[in-house]
Amino acid sequence: MAQKRKRPKKKPAAKRPQRKRPIKRKIAPVEEILFRVEGKMSTFGGPKDTGMSADEGLALFTQADVQNAKYSYLFLPTAPPGTTGLGRRLNPDKYYFACRWNYDGTPKEFLKRALARVENPSNGRTADARPVDWGPNIATGRVADLSPGLATALGLQTDDVVRITISALRATPVTKCGNDLRKHLSSSGRTTSATVKLGSDPSYPS
Repeated sequence: MAQKRKRPKKKPAAKRPQRKRPIKRKIAPVEEILFRVEGKMSTFGGPKDTGMSADEGLALFTQADVQNAKYSYLFLPTAPPGTTGLGRRLNPDKYYFACRWNYDGTPKEFLKRALARVENPSNGRTADARPVDWGPNIATGRVADLSPGLATALGLQTDDVVRITISALRATPVTKCGNDLRKHLSSSGRTTSATVKLGSDPSYPS
């Protein structure tokens, strides 16, 4: 019998070199500064702040806001005895602050819904905080008043230097107000100023 010829083994096809896909790098958006200030600070608000009168209110909040789920965390459940104003009812452990706002550049409604980055330039600690009031008086030589809890978290004491920034990226979504503010700043050729992250107030509502 004739022997069957063995078929030669086919050589495996050479693998085509795979093209490396280019790595897509995310381009970080440019931070648009809407408000920034840097200078000396102090603390304010809460039951122990006897520098505030018993009936002293807040520039950006009213009694109705105490019942608003978005803002109620800023306040104590009940007003301290003998007080009627919101200044002494602020919860000193929460993260809030006051600056001398120019309401033409940063309207009240925008500030009420915005977040700021608050920073201790000397140690790099940062935190998110909410504007609640106008102040301090220019005669103090200070640029901001912080909640006692915020100051402690950042390692700040009275007359230490603080930096506060509000940017378009960090502003709480208030589309119409945010757009109007940017248009206003753009048309006037001005930039008001505010940045941070040790962390944020753990009870801060998103």
